[in-house]
This record gives sequence, structure tokens and C-alpha cells, in this order.
Amino acid sequence: MKFNYTHLSFLLVFLFCGITQKSAAQGIDSVLALGTPYTHNFNTLASTSTSTTHPLAWYFLETGSNANGAYTAGTGSSTTGDTYSFGATSNSERAWGGLNSNALDTVHLGVRYINHTLSTIT
Repeated sequence: MKFNYTHLSFLLVFLFCGITQKSAAQGIDSVLALGTPYTHNFNTLASTSTSTTHPLAWYFLETGSNANGAYTAGTGSSTTGDTYSFGATSNSERAWGGLNSNALDTVHLGVRYINHTLSTIT
């Protein structure tokens, strides 16, 4: 049986930065059928305070002097550069994103998955 391993191109950033060391604990998502959109529910993200726990197969990387490897729960009103779990205060419905600043150059989000369809995904 042949498996095609397809990764999002920006995941290469994580490979070179050692983030994939968490892959055994955080896992890999699977693509099982063509024509079926890949979806993910981010409602497991923290809804209060800060956290380093992220959804299965998802990773993030921050660069800059304010990079800390954690994300902060927020409502979208902050102007501070950080990786955020966006949503209403203490609400479990979340979105994942980031806000760049002078002290936080970039926020990279990526997912690691395996193509189990035996076909090329285009």
C-alpha cells in the first residue's frame, strides 16, 4: 500500500524549528477521501488565560522579542502582538489567529496531516 505524505508548505518552518518534536503527543490528522473538505473545530482552545496546549495536529510558531510559545485567550480587542484564541469571554466557541507587532514579528499556524486517499491532492 502506497501512502502520499502531503504537508502544507508553511509547515516546513516548523520542521526546521523543532516544533514537530511534539508530533507524537499532538498527532497527525488524516485526509481519508477526496472531495471532502478538511474542517477543524478550534473549540478546545483555552477560553481564559494563556496556554501552550493546542488542537491535535495543529502547531504554531512565534518570532520576535515577544515570542513566548504560548497563546492568550482574547476577544479581539487587544492591540498587543500575540497568538490568540479568539472568542467571547469564557465562551468555548473559539478561533485561532495572531496579531503581529513590533515585538512579535510573525505568527505562523500550521497543520500536519497524512493523505490516505492514494491520490494526489491538488
